[in-house]
Amino acid sequence: MKYSEEIIKLVNDRRNEGLSYCAIASQLSMTKSQIQYILNRQSKTTKCKPGPKRKLKKSDVLAIKRCSAKLLESGIKVSAPKILKEIPLEISSRTAQRTLHRIGLKYKKIPKSIVLNNKHKEMRLTLATQWITNKLDWTRVVFSDEKRFRLDGPDCWMSWMPKNVIVNRDRRQMGGGSIMFWGMIMYTGDIYVKKVVGNMRSIQYRDLLSDYAVPTMKQKLGQNFLFQQDNCSVHTSTLLKTFFKKEHINTLEWPPRSPDLNIIENVWKLLADDVYDGPPFNNIMELESKLQKSVTKFNVLKRNTIKDLYDSITRRLCEVLKKNGGLTRY
Repeated sequence: MKYSEEIIKLVNDRRNEGLSYCAIASQLSMTKSQIQYILNRQSKTTKCKPGPKRKLKKSDVLAIKRCSAKLLESGIKVSAPKILKEIPLEISSRTAQRTLHRIGLKYKKIPKSIVLNNKHKEMRLTLATQWITNKLDWTRVVFSDEKRFRLDGPDCWMSWMPKNVIVNRDRRQMGGGSIMFWGMIMYTGDIYVKKVVGNMRSIQYRDLLSDYAVPTMKQKLGQNFLFQQDNCSVHTSTLLKTFFKKEHINTLEWPPRSPDLNIIENVWKLLADDVYDGPPFNNIMELESKLQKSVTKFNVLKRNTIKDLYDSITRRLCEVLKKNGGLTRY
């Protein structure tokens, strides 16, 4: 609160006459705290200490700005050491960090996301248009995909809890181990999963299809089905193309970078929520047992959920057309 120069002069004069705070307050119809404020704070002025002179010229700041923009455009991580490596400036990393902050940049975690270029969007548009025009019977399509389950659970484990309560989940130093599962779903509401030992290779994938998936699909759907898989190099190798041709299996042409159109991704999410609904697992056997129980439960109780996902495919394709090939909310 600011007081006029006249009030400040009256208070100082009374104080110089030897009057107490209470006496001055009584004479000027003010409170004791106001008198104390005027005498102890208002009368004192503090001089701001100027900071150190900036070590960078305007041309140096402009060079840092251009360098950071170039790195971001190329998809390269922007950091102070990287800037100093690109630009020969005799400054510390801390000075470079302050400069990056001053030009409007913020050092933060970049979330992972699917980036579609024009070629990807064009392919998505072409196939979506083709599928809608030809009225593809999606009940004939068998969707497949792989997913890794971890002993410590997902990276993002969220729960409602009291504001002032902190809950910690045990996280082992090396993640505790994990299992890769291959899975497929059918319009009948069936979910099938198979454990993958080690990294998936073309020969291993062919044997999995030959020994497990193909007999199951033919038993459930006969020969009248389309097999969906993404464009992973293991799936599109010459060995697999020869296998599909030999077994007379028709595969569905699939657009790149399109997990939002693969409804088995939603099934993996539902299974993961059920598997991770509890404390971290002690070993691989516990994790595998819990997943198999979840699959069995879903095959009994969630069959209509699978059919609802199949029914959502047309809406997804319409959204692809509406967004000119962009990603859908699914």
